[in-house]
Formats: sequence, C-alpha cells, structure tokens
Amino acid sequence: MNDKEIKEFVENNLKGNGLVVFIRTSPSCYYCQQALRFLRDNPELDGKSVDLSETGSQQAIISYLGSLPGSAATFPRVFVNTKLIGGYSDMNDLGASGIKTMLQKA
Repeated sequence: MNDKEIKEFVENNLKGNGLVVFIRTSPSCYYCQQALRFLRDNPELDGKSVDLSETGSQQAIISYLGSLPGSAATFPRVFVNTKLIGGYSDMNDLGASGIKTMLQKA
C-alpha cells in the first residue's frame, strides 16, 4: 500500500464505527489480546477490531498510526468516534461505561 492507500484504509475502518481497535496478531501482542478480550467481554459497545497482520502492509500502517497526533508506536491503537484515545491501558482505564459515554456523545 502507498501512503494514500494507508490513510484511506485507516479512515475507511474508522468511518461509521464508534469503537475501533487496530491490533496485530503476528508477532503476538499481549495488549492486543487483552483489547480483544475487552471487546468480547463488552459486546454492547459494538467494537470493531482490525488485525493489521492480515493486511500485507502491517509495518507501514503501524508507522502511519504512530505518526498521528497524540499517538505512540505501541499497540493496540484505540479510537472512539474516530478520535484516538490511546492504547489498551487507556481503554481499560475508561472501562466500558466510560467508552459508552464517549460513544453517546457522537
């Protein structure tokens, strides 16, 4: 993917989805697995996970996400209403009720 395609890939995955978690499963990522568990444990949030390991452009997308304002080069990257809120720890600290409140403000 070129830079334009990467940006479109990210934007298309964020569009119309309240809670989106970009993860990687190869190599294994402990915090990504915890984020997936959080999504499974809170189905009422209707969260979406996007596994970058399946894209063929994992490193390029990781670099793009890491370059966004307020981002870091760590994974997962968690977005609520297209706004980056951080990683798994940030999502966990907000909890399901905090994320639900953010989703309702859309």
